Amino acid sequence: MFRIRKVPTGSGSTAVQVVQSGGHEIKVVKHLGSANSQQVVGELTSAARLWIETHSPQLPLFPKTDGKNETTLSSEHLELLATRPVLIHHLFLATTRLFGFNQLVDKIIIDLVFMRLVEPASKAASIHILSSEYGIVHSLRSLQRKLKTVTKNKTAIEGKAANYARDHLGFDYTIVFYDVTTLYFESFKTDEVGEGVKRPGFSKDNKHQQPQIVLGLVVTRDGFPVEFKTFAGNKFEGHTLIPSLKQFKRRHQTDSLTVVADAAMISQKNILSLKEEGVHYIVGARLANLSQDITDQIDTILPRTDQANIRLQVEGKGILICQYSRKRAAKDKHETKKQVNKAKQTLKTPSKATKRLKFIRQTKSEKLSFNKDLFEKTKKLWGIKGYYTDQGQLTNQEIIDHYHNLWQVEKAFRMSKSDLQVRPMYHYKTEHIIAHLLICFMALCIAKHWERKTNLSIKKVIKLLKNIQDASIEDTLTQRTLTLRKRLTLDEKLIVEKLT
Repeated sequence: MFRIRKVPTGSGSTAVQVVQSGGHEIKVVKHLGSANSQQVVGELTSAARLWIETHSPQLPLFPKTDGKNETTLSSEHLELLATRPVLIHHLFLATTRLFGFNQLVDKIIIDLVFMRLVEPASKAASIHILSSEYGIVHSLRSLQRKLKTVTKNKTAIEGKAANYARDHLGFDYTIVFYDVTTLYFESFKTDEVGEGVKRPGFSKDNKHQQPQIVLGLVVTRDGFPVEFKTFAGNKFEGHTLIPSLKQFKRRHQTDSLTVVADAAMISQKNILSLKEEGVHYIVGARLANLSQDITDQIDTILPRTDQANIRLQVEGKGILICQYSRKRAAKDKHETKKQVNKAKQTLKTPSKATKRLKFIRQTKSEKLSFNKDLFEKTKKLWGIKGYYTDQGQLTNQEIIDHYHNLWQVEKAFRMSKSDLQVRPMYHYKTEHIIAHLLICFMALCIAKHWERKTNLSIKKVIKLLKNIQDASIEDTLTQRTLTLRKRLTLDEKLIVEKLT
């Protein structure tokens, strides 16, 4: 039978161990750690109790305490006080210690990260849910006070995330993936003057009338977030690349850095800036903007066999890698056919034209005609995807494979917006906006860690763990309280073992 033992160490700390008695010997089967503070000792004890529950075939109804048996309770005097999903919070706290987030922010902020992960809600609603469902009490006034102090630890929090990526994911700071998204506010009030970031702009959520911010995110090849930067809502996304990479390169003192980004990030000015900063690039190419000569060259030398690829040198942009895909060609042909049909319908009734279509040419006399040259150029590019780079030592396929990993940033954004519900935002002070994003950033780090450890989506992990309830039972005669945990299913045991 396993039990928990607490013993003093030579340094004055308290060690928490799981031990097993056999004959005249006590065998230490699991050493959980040692600490000086009662709070950490309590957390280590909870971790020890969790280890026992997952490694014991059967638990006693009334466990031993300090080696003594408790008296049996009469069921006639038992009262159920509450049932709570305590285990998920214990596992979450263990993960925050793994990252070191608990060293940087107050416990109330850590619990807000927990709520953002398991049940996203407003700050006030989160305080209420923590109290009613988890028995964790915080004051709203204390929260408002602590929110003001979170932003000063932004660099340190991002540093902890980068350290995790280095230690657990093999991240070596040589290649990062970058993209931007927009996050809107549940408000129509904007920051018209000063350094405020709430501005209307191009919205990726189709909320063009509402103020927003632009968020740039840097992730590893595994999609793990290591840094973010905020910009005003009216900032063009292509203008966010250089400031974000400058910040990353300066913080981590990396000599060799390659950024992978989409086509919106490439421009002549950005390429020159990247060269000045010593940053290499792999970015998407907008082939429709190529000159006719280069388009004809691609059409001539690129075989129309599936996954065939070539490379060309394009002045001012670097190396252009082009790859042909039969699946993409069928899709492009279908899209072009729809655009041509719309253009022809518009030419039949030009007075009803409401917007300019792709294959419509308008002369100075405002006469509309079909743009045959553009149609022929478009046909030549059916099925072709392009990539710009300055990494001449890499093969064409290596460049393409690196770019295809860019979906990891998109997945991180999807998790933030759906699972963590990072938007809409309700804050109006910049420091509170950054604090909210930092809370979501830490939650995203933990979500990615849990997904990696369990090979399950974070939504399924949360669902399984929240189903593990602890029941608090009181003997109304002795006022003694016991806590009993629901019997774990096989799936629940497996997930707990992976996260322990």
